[in-house]
Amino acid sequence: MNILKALVLFLLLSSLVSTVFFFFKIDDLPSKEHLLDSIYQQPVQKEVDLSVEPFELKKEKFIYKITPRYHYEISGLLVADYSYDNWLDMFRRKDPWYKKDVCLIWGYNAQSENYKEVNFRYKDRDCFWSTEKEGLIFNNNEISMNHLFPSNGKIESLIEKAKIGDQVHIKGYLVNYQVIGLDTNFFMNSSSGKDDKGFEVIYVTDFEILAEGNTGYKILYHLSKYISFVLFVIYIIVYFISLGRKPAIKKKEVVTELDTDPLREKNFPAAFKDRD
Repeated sequence: MNILKALVLFLLLSSLVSTVFFFFKIDDLPSKEHLLDSIYQQPVQKEVDLSVEPFELKKEKFIYKITPRYHYEISGLLVADYSYDNWLDMFRRKDPWYKKDVCLIWGYNAQSENYKEVNFRYKDRDCFWSTEKEGLIFNNNEISMNHLFPSNGKIESLIEKAKIGDQVHIKGYLVNYQVIGLDTNFFMNSSSGKDDKGFEVIYVTDFEILAEGNTGYKILYHLSKYISFVLFVIYIIVYFISLGRKPAIKKKEVVTELDTDPLREKNFPAAFKDRD
C-alpha cells in the first residue's frame, strides 16, 4: 500500500507541475507563419452618414445614449486583454455595459514579428508595451486598446471566449456615449484617429475569432488539470485506506524458565563473592 501511495503522489506532483507549465504557455503569441493575411491589413474607418442616428439602450439601472461616429472594422492579433466581469472592478459598477477590453496589433507590428520581443500589459484602462531589445522597431500607430460594447448576447459570448494569442475580426461603430444612472452621469468618447493616443470605443455588431492561438497548449492544460484532480482524489482514497490497515501485533516470547548457568560462569568483583 505504501508503494501505491508513493506512486500516486509522484504522478500527482508531476501532473501539477505540467499544469503550471501549460498554464504559462497558453498565452504565448503565435509565430508569424501562423498569422492570417488579414492581420496585416489596416483598420477600415468611415464616417457615418445621417441615416445612422443616435440611440438609447438600457442596461440594469443605467441608460446609455450612444452616438455612432464612424463605421469601423479591424482584424488583429490579441496581445493583452482585461475582463470587467468581476465585482472587484469599481468601474463596472458605474458602467456595466463594458465586458472586455482587447489590445490588438496589426500591420507592420504583426508582419515584422517584432511582437515576439515585446511585453504587453494592461494598466489604467489602456494597453502598454515595452521591450528589452535595443533598436527594436514597433509602430505605436498599429496597436490599440479597444473597449467593446456587445450589441447582443451572442456577440458578448464570442468576446468573452477570445483569448490572448487569438486572431480576431471586429466590426461595428466607433461611438461616443453618455451613461445616466442614480448616482452616475458621465460621457465617454472614442478615439477617432491614429495620432490622438486615445482608445477605441466600439459598439460591436460582428465579432469573429479567425484563428485560435496555442490550441495544443490549451488542450494539454485542461487535460493535465483534470488528471491532477483525478489523481488527487485517488491519493486521498489510498491515504485513508492505508490508515485503516492496522499493522499485525508481534507476539512476544515469554521466558518460562531462567537459565542461571551462564551467570555462574561470570567473574564477579570480589565484593560480590560469597563470604566464608
